[in-house]
Amino acid sequence: MAQVQTVNATSVPVGSLTTAGITTTSGNLLVACVGYATYSGNALAFLTDNKGNTLAQVAASPSAISSPGAVAAMYVAQNIIGGSGHTFTAINSSNGALSIIVTEFSGRAVSNAVRASAAALSATY
Repeated sequence: MAQVQTVNATSVPVGSLTTAGITTTSGNLLVACVGYATYSGNALAFLTDNKGNTLAQVAASPSAISSPGAVAAMYVAQNIIGGSGHTFTAINSSNGALSIIVTEFSGRAVSNAVRASAAALSATY
């Protein structure tokens, strides 16, 4: 497995946030983490991309992180549709802090590449 590249974006306060475009390779694996504030009933509505990939939320997330009122949710897209100008958008239920980081990996299984449980996350090798 090899890390290919990472793209991220952070902004506050916003209802949605989109990363810059990158060129991804079809068949690779994407792992994403979205951090968001939970104050005033804010919740993450969804994470999507502009290539039609399914970014599935990992079973063990979201979970609280070190900052009070902040939560992180993990997402995975396997065997992706890639291409140039690939962007990722997180949508909040209301205006609040958002942060997105997406990493592309090559050399992973095209299915069942990530296992998750309520206690921990792990990669399948």
